[in-house]
Amino acid sequence: MQKDLPIPFFEQPNAIVLAANNFYVPYLSTLLQSIKAHTNTSNFYDIIVLTRDISQENQQELVNQVCCNNINIRFFDVSEFISKLKGLQTPRQLTVETYYRLFMQDILAHYDVALYMDCDMICQDDVSKLFDIDIKEYHLAACRDVAIIAHYNKNCIVGFNKYVKQRLQLDDISNYFQAGLILFNLNNMRQDFVVDEILSLATTMQWQYQDQDLLNYMMSTKGKVKYLDLRWNYVRWHLFGYKDVHSAKEFVPQDIYAQYNDANQDFAVIHYAANPKPWADPQVELGQKFWIYAVQTPFYDTLISRLKKSIKKPGIRNNKKLKRFVNCFFPLGSKRRKLLMRIFFGKQKDRKDTRN
Repeated sequence: MQKDLPIPFFEQPNAIVLAANNFYVPYLSTLLQSIKAHTNTSNFYDIIVLTRDISQENQQELVNQVCCNNINIRFFDVSEFISKLKGLQTPRQLTVETYYRLFMQDILAHYDVALYMDCDMICQDDVSKLFDIDIKEYHLAACRDVAIIAHYNKNCIVGFNKYVKQRLQLDDISNYFQAGLILFNLNNMRQDFVVDEILSLATTMQWQYQDQDLLNYMMSTKGKVKYLDLRWNYVRWHLFGYKDVHSAKEFVPQDIYAQYNDANQDFAVIHYAANPKPWADPQVELGQKFWIYAVQTPFYDTLISRLKKSIKKPGIRNNKKLKRFVNCFFPLGSKRRKLLMRIFFGKQKDRKDTRN
């Protein structure tokens, strides 16, 4: 793991920045598998993982998994930067890794543009296409947060509307963006924002949606955002608290609603924001998309072991949806199926599996 500031590995790289701890490696690996599956051989992918504790063994597994002629992966130790976050409080469902994107402009001092992605995502398209977007006049490019827009317009979160106006200083809620995928213009960020000042805001002020709110505040007061098509950060609709996209139509501007509806049919990046995650419940919306790549990673046995713990009563025979998932991704007679049966039911079940 390197501590020196990374320099571009390729002459014209598409820099992709990810953040993870050692526990999150199987999910990081799944995202990487999906990125690799949609790369363009004419482009170069310079992947930098920000971490404190990913083991050497896991680092090597990830290197073996993704590195090839046009893809490189490195691991940067952020411990020195994390020491500046003393006093930071994170909700139970979040880890300190979510704040790593705030350091990017200093860590990637030798880069002009970089793409940040959360690790609870998978790609369905080539992310290098984002680097073709002109953001010279902007600080960053991101997708609008349809959930926040709907909640605000519905006025369903006590005190939130006041918080948006007074704390975030947003005049138009439609300008609130989702921070899971951001294309940063690092030159403009360095010119107009100082990391120490950003971290001071992170640690001394209370933010409802943590660094996402902080970034929105920074852009509303001093920055400029280019808004990406929603297909580049597609958040599953059930998380918004509505039955489907149509049931919230009245709370979302017509043009944003139409764009989300189109993205629903042609998503480029699926974001499994909030819970439940597909690795804990394969039956969640678009969960099977995650497992298409998960079973191709060197960590799928770990994923299956964790899945067992999250499913209190395996009952594959009596759960039709789970049974279809198993038969699809762990076909009868395959090595994957044998591993699944061994983990879920023990060696005594390994001798014969007729669970069809």
